[in-house]
This record gives sequence, C-alpha cells and structure tokens, in this order.
Amino acid sequence: MNRRRGTTVDRSLAAGLLVLLLLGGSTRADLAAAGQRAPVPSRWYVYRDGGSADNHGQWTFYLIDPTIPPDRVARTINRVLVPTLVSRPGPRDGATCARFDIQLQGEFQWVGIAVTGPAYRFGRPGVSFERDGAFDLTGARRLVFWARGERGDEYIQIKAAVFGDVPNGDSARLPAATTWLPLTKAWSRYALDVSTMNLTRVVSLFAFVVDRAHNPGGTLTFYLGDIYFEMDGAK
Repeated sequence: MNRRRGTTVDRSLAAGLLVLLLLGGSTRADLAAAGQRAPVPSRWYVYRDGGSADNHGQWTFYLIDPTIPPDRVARTINRVLVPTLVSRPGPRDGATCARFDIQLQGEFQWVGIAVTGPAYRFGRPGVSFERDGAFDLTGARRLVFWARGERGDEYIQIKAAVFGDVPNGDSARLPAATTWLPLTKAWSRYALDVSTMNLTRVVSLFAFVVDRAHNPGGTLTFYLGDIYFEMDGAK
C-alpha cells in the first residue's frame, strides 16, 4: 500500500505529512567559525535496553483496524502480533533489543503498536488519555531509532504523536511519519525530524505500523533498538 490520501492505515491513524523545515539560529558551522563548541544533543530514550531505567512509555497500545469486532480482536491478536521487549539474540547495542513477530491473516491487513504514557482508557466514542499521562518533549529535534529485519525484505512505517485528535491526546495536531522503510538484515539507523512540531504534550512517543500490501506474505519478524529523541543542548 503506497502512502496516499485515503488509504485505510492513513485514515485510521490520521497520518499527516511532516514538513521538514530548517531551524533558525546558529548552525554548527557558525559556532565552529566563532571558535565555540557546538552543544551535544542529549538523548531522551523510549527504549534503550530491556528493563533499562532510561526507558519511557508502555508498549501496550495496539493499533488495529477499528472495523474488526472487539471480540475477534481479543481472540486473535496474540497470534497476529507478538512483541518481545527483552530479546537477546543479536542486539545492536547493550544486552537486548525488541523483537516483533507478525502474522497478518484474515481481516488483519495491518497492525501496529503505539508506545504511550500510562494513563489511557477506552470508552465511547473511543480512546481518551488522562491529563497526567503525557510527556513534555519541548526541544526535541529528531526521533532516532535503529531497526533490522529477520529476512531483510520487511517493510515498516514509523510514526510519533499519532493521537492528536482524541481527548487529552498529543499536542501536535498531525503526526510525524516516515515513508515505508525497507529493512535489511543489518542494523540501520533512521531519524524522523520532529523539530517543527508542538511537543509540549506527547502521549504517543513512538509507533510502528506494518501492512500486508508492503509485506505480501503477511509473515514478518523485525527488531528495534535504541529508540530516542535527540534533544537540544547537553544535560
């Protein structure tokens, strides 16, 4: 499925295109010419290592086609998407990485997970977040993450701040989103520019989506590691 207006995934997640703009102010070249050392960006981790005290958010918010009946979701989701947040074989750095085993079948033509703050609830007309279930990421410049595929032919899409249209959701009205990323068997670094977004309130720190259109067999395994926001300045 190409990312075009009106696709199922984009409508359900209210995906928007992130406009990449250059920040004003002094550049690193300007600082070097003036004999100053450029500030080293600090890292605010979503996932650093399994069980790390630096981790933020919970990997419990499944992104699912809302047309699938809830009882069918409850019976099937644990076979469709299996997250393992403490996977030891082949981490990029540290002792562990996060592994995701996916089997898209039947009505499940796409699926994903959003890493969120702890305070959310479901009800009518849909999901809402508590006022204290968010993070202030003012000053974040990029969302950086590492990923690889088991076979090397998997496609994933990464997003941030996907709940701008729900009560007490993200302060950004539209999410940041990558294109569909082709993974290889080797770890690769990716970065998503968030510097122009309103990040005073972030309830969805990181999200991934996979679909059958980009993964025709419906079966894939991929890995994530070192997910963090690159912040202005040094702590």
